Amino acid sequence: MQVLIAVIDDLFQFVCKAFSGAIPYTQNITKKSNFSQVKPESALDSYQKTLEKIQNTSALVSVPQSVPSTIPKVTDTTEAFRTGEQYFIGVIGTYFYHDPVLAFDNALKRLEYGMQVRLVSLQGRWAQVRLAGVVGWVFKDALVLQSDDVYPKFTSDISYDAQNPETVKLRACIDDLFGGARGEHDLSAAEFVQYQLQQKKRFIDWGDIRMRIPGTWQRKLRGKTGVHMSITPKTESVMEYVVDDIGHLAFVEAVFPDGSIKIAQIGKMDDISYTEETIQPEQWKELQPVFIMVV
Repeated sequence: MQVLIAVIDDLFQFVCKAFSGAIPYTQNITKKSNFSQVKPESALDSYQKTLEKIQNTSALVSVPQSVPSTIPKVTDTTEAFRTGEQYFIGVIGTYFYHDPVLAFDNALKRLEYGMQVRLVSLQGRWAQVRLAGVVGWVFKDALVLQSDDVYPKFTSDISYDAQNPETVKLRACIDDLFGGARGEHDLSAAEFVQYQLQQKKRFIDWGDIRMRIPGTWQRKLRGKTGVHMSITPKTESVMEYVVDDIGHLAFVEAVFPDGSIKIAQIGKMDDISYTEETIQPEQWKELQPVFIMVV
């Protein structure tokens, strides 16, 4: 190929010189281009491809062994869609359009990953959906039927590293707020608690506060609007405590009449394992926790 390019280049220069007596400017440019330097894939593209792999794999779980493993996920065919059904947005960066066309200034807004929409109709590669009473259009490939393909599910004593499918889905749900996906970090307690709060429609306005590591939340959030601190547990609050100079964050799923609490967390046994347990009043009081309530 390089020989062919060189021959063509020499021929081009000969023609130019024959007709005008001039040698083209390209002669002074290095002929050998570095085609090996491919523009690196963006973190967003790589992240979305991982999500698609997870969703495709999940869609194949119930397929009989005799069916080829290369079949597309359920929502890839028009026949599989059902108008009136509820779907989830399973693609990062999905836009909600006024009309089914990529016209100038036609996008109404950017939809969050995991949002629920109702399918109204189909038109080619477009799907008309209803969202909070507003009807608009999205690319139908953005729709996912099963919630398990979008939202993470956690199992006790499982380690959630950066490649774990549930870690990937959680970070998509919180829009990689802490940069865990971009840095390929293992799942952190801060991300897990942030996700749990978000699922309960409780949102923290972090502003420019950074290094939001366990053990620092109560100090950094003190005085924030909508955030209250207490030594008394409340359902859907964040439990923060320190053991051997290591900070921990847990999500309080329930508070029982006897004072015991049910908590879920990442990082109790090791840095990335998930645990859930019910602890008695004397046990959690010994930890001297602070409970952070977000309203």
